[in-house]
Amino acid sequence: MSGLIETFNMTSQDVALLWTCPVIAGAASLIRGWTSELDLVKPPVYETLTPGTEDRKPKQTADNKRQRSYWVVGMLLAGLGIGFGLALLFLGAIQPTSSAVGRVWLLALALGYSTPIVLKQIDDKVEKALAEVDKI
Repeated sequence: MSGLIETFNMTSQDVALLWTCPVIAGAASLIRGWTSELDLVKPPVYETLTPGTEDRKPKQTADNKRQRSYWVVGMLLAGLGIGFGLALLFLGAIQPTSSAVGRVWLLALALGYSTPIVLKQIDDKVEKALAEVDKI
C-alpha cells in the first residue's frame, strides 16, 4: 500500500478521502433508501387483530428476503461508487485543512443521500423510453 502512495504522490489526507468518502456516501444512500419507505411525520399505528379477522399484510418469504438483500447491497454499492468517484475527483485538489475535508465529506453525504432518488428517476426514464419503443 505504501508503494502506491509513494508512486502516486498521495498525502495522508488523500488516503483518508479514498477510505471515508465511499463509507459516508454508502451509508447515506442506505439511510435514504430506508427512510423513503417510512412516514417520518407520523409514527406507525399499532393494529390489533381479533381472532376472527384475517391478517391482510403481506408475509415475508424467502424470495422477498433475497430481493430485499439485493436492494440493500445495490444501494450500498451505488453509494460506495459515488463516494469513491468523489474521492478520486478531489485527490490532491484540496488544501490540507480539516474544513476542506469536511466540505468533501458533506458533498459525499449529500450525493450518497440523493442516490436512490436519482436511480429511481433514471429507471422511470428508461421504462418510458422502452414503452415508446414498444409502441413503434
